[in-house]
Amino acid sequence: MVRWIGYQPPATWAEPVEDLDLCRGPSSGTRTLPSHLAGAATWRRFDLGSRQDRCDWVVTVLRYATSHLDIYEHISAEVIRAVFPHCSLPPGIRERWVEVHPELA
Repeated sequence: MVRWIGYQPPATWAEPVEDLDLCRGPSSGTRTLPSHLAGAATWRRFDLGSRQDRCDWVVTVLRYATSHLDIYEHISAEVIRAVFPHCSLPPGIRERWVEVHPELA
């Protein structure tokens, strides 16, 4: 497990959305993220059929999203509910999402 010692989320990370059902991002296929979400890994392709790639997709979007629109467009309710408990998220982000959506714990 990755440990996030002293991690502080970026000042620009988006707060959790209030309604997960509004998240209509992809839930299957091989996908890439736009450069503002992918950071240096713009080459990275995510196979959303793989649980690990789904986790990596969710972690990347939640860490780098700067608005709810990023979350709504790139994460599906199905995917976040399925993989959130298995994702290695920085504690600040994980705690805030679980506070708003206890079913993700």
